[in-house]
Amino acid sequence: MKILVGMSGGVDSSVVACMLREQGHEVIGATMSIWDKQTKFSNNIHATSCFSPHEEQDIATAREICKSIDIPYHVIDCSARYKQMVLENFKNEYKSGRTPNPCIMCNSYIKFNALPEEATKHGIEFDKFATGHYAQIILNEQTKRYEIRCGVDQTKDQSYFLYRLNQQQLSNILMPLGAYTKKQVRTMADEFGLSVSDKPDSQDFYSGDINDILQNEPQIGNFVTTDGRVLGQHQGI
Repeated sequence: MKILVGMSGGVDSSVVACMLREQGHEVIGATMSIWDKQTKFSNNIHATSCFSPHEEQDIATAREICKSIDIPYHVIDCSARYKQMVLENFKNEYKSGRTPNPCIMCNSYIKFNALPEEATKHGIEFDKFATGHYAQIILNEQTKRYEIRCGVDQTKDQSYFLYRLNQQQLSNILMPLGAYTKKQVRTMADEFGLSVSDKPDSQDFYSGDINDILQNEPQIGNFVTTDGRVLGQHQGI
């Protein structure tokens, strides 16, 4: 089977690529590039965030890993669609006083939609798309529908972030790590000889100044008690 693996340059996706190759599949690595190079952002952005100018480091790592296990590697530019579907949604929701979750939007519209779509447009042929998510996809034999279930490692379970995936997407996805704990995955990374076996996990979608994304002048407002007393002012939304 030809399997496209979404490579982040981290331990989880790297282990997935090694596992599937060891099982005899024809594995292809691909990383989605989402950083907006046209917009000026603050400099204080950690490399552990998903949306980061440091993505070139992750791409270099993913490329080196694919080279070391002898599989082809591609970088797929998804930045325009990420800006439209994830960043704009985040900005609009936040400015409306709601709490957006960019990871859910990214999974639904970018990682499991734009990335495989753009890969196909680039002439990359594959039967399934695999990622390093800690969740399980099960076909319910009674309903004939795919279900997302929790990963066995409750401390790393990512099923919540996948709830918007539709049946067509779920039918073409593999998540091999749902049956393993993070500790087991790091052990496998050591056994595969991967240089990223002890690489820290990504912690957030963006670690810089939130106004980089909102691009909105702060609005002065009051802190008011329930009986109407003004306690002070804030600069917020």
